[in-house]
Amino acid sequence: LQGCSCYKEVKFICQQILIFTAHLRNIQTNELHFIIALHALNHALKTRGRILYHNEKLKEGSESQGILLEYRDHGLCRPKVLILCPFRSSAFAIVQQMIKVLFGKDSRKLVLNRRRFMREFGDPSTAKEAPVTTDSATKHNPDAERKVFSGNIDDCFHIGLGIAKKTLKLYVDFYSSDIIIASPIGLRVLMGNSTDKHFSADFLSSIEVLVFDQADVFLMQNWSHVIHMLENLHRQPKESHDVDFSRVRMWSLNDCVFSKFCSNFAGLVVVPQRTVLGTVVEVVNHFPQTFLRFACANRFVESEARLQFFVDNVLSKISSAGLRHVLIFLPSYFDFIRVRNHLKREDCSFVQICEYTSETKVSRARSLFFHGKKPILLLTERFHFFNRCLIRGIQHIIFYQLPLYSGFYSEFCNMVNDDPQSESKDHLCIVLYSVYDAFRISRVVGAEKSGSLLNSDKTSHIMITTD
Repeated sequence: LQGCSCYKEVKFICQQILIFTAHLRNIQTNELHFIIALHALNHALKTRGRILYHNEKLKEGSESQGILLEYRDHGLCRPKVLILCPFRSSAFAIVQQMIKVLFGKDSRKLVLNRRRFMREFGDPSTAKEAPVTTDSATKHNPDAERKVFSGNIDDCFHIGLGIAKKTLKLYVDFYSSDIIIASPIGLRVLMGNSTDKHFSADFLSSIEVLVFDQADVFLMQNWSHVIHMLENLHRQPKESHDVDFSRVRMWSLNDCVFSKFCSNFAGLVVVPQRTVLGTVVEVVNHFPQTFLRFACANRFVESEARLQFFVDNVLSKISSAGLRHVLIFLPSYFDFIRVRNHLKREDCSFVQICEYTSETKVSRARSLFFHGKKPILLLTERFHFFNRCLIRGIQHIIFYQLPLYSGFYSEFCNMVNDDPQSESKDHLCIVLYSVYDAFRISRVVGAEKSGSLLNSDKTSHIMITTD
């Protein structure tokens, strides 16, 4: 709260890694939404109060002595706060916290368009907790992760909020609103592409507080929408939108602070992630987990180096040993394309599942893999994030790169030999990593062990979890 009140940049890393129960995650999420609502309202109300005070001063000066006063308290557009949320349920929770902060329990007559808001952003009675591409019997949803998809999970929305003396106005036109709450794709659809004839991002020209709620989910959706929004922040508006230029702040008119540097002179507050043991302790299956470090000159050649190392040291071993029921987990869709294309060139027998695979093809691929008709299954992290399928028949697993969500590591390790009819006891678990995977390594094996994996002269490390 102290960091929010003094306008320092706050980077809060939490939730996905260490919060293993839905109850704790729910408590933490509610607290964060309360802080977001409080900070947004604090800024909007202070700005509004300052403008009203200056209006009175200007009125008094003109009526009494005719003194010409100048107050620079406006931006190029009215919206001052932008809150990005992944789903309508997150926006709903934040607005509910705002209503609670402003009015307490007595808010029915003080919130305009509340009934429409409840209908469009509330939890629909027919909604499902997560996108479903398979039957419910094969879903594998840990409680903590399922919480992400509770409520209304529509990811294309935007809403403007206006704050008056005793009311909170919902569904206000953007150019008359104080706070904008939207999803990245919702803003992208509203703005359009920069090459479009009717492209407009004027409402982003004077944003002073920007909040990313659950930014990790944006990575699973489409990060390019976030980049597109950031690229259009604090641009010179194409239209005036009835702004009083005599009261616009000079740094907005001079285009000299935000658009060129976008720096926060109050500093940065980072709430670090306290990873002690890592999610590897959640692995209940007892088999060796081999971590292989590959060398790469720099970050720009990492993808090529990873693929070459995979082909030379892992894929060749799978082929020579004739292994079957091999799951290859790929966090990046681009790496998925690279590996898939290589397997096709080598005429390997495999099936693939990614976020763009149809429901019919997903079911067919899982069946072929489970019955051993296809020895290799390629699977992307984004598909698993949105579907959480239980992949049956895994006897060997290759992590092409550690997942962004470290909980997925233990999740898939615990799926190995899930088929009770399987008699195989020799399981293979291989993890590829480089020095640029330091954060992912730390979240999986813990801070202490990650140091030895990254700095040791040995490039191969074997880990076996114990009770």
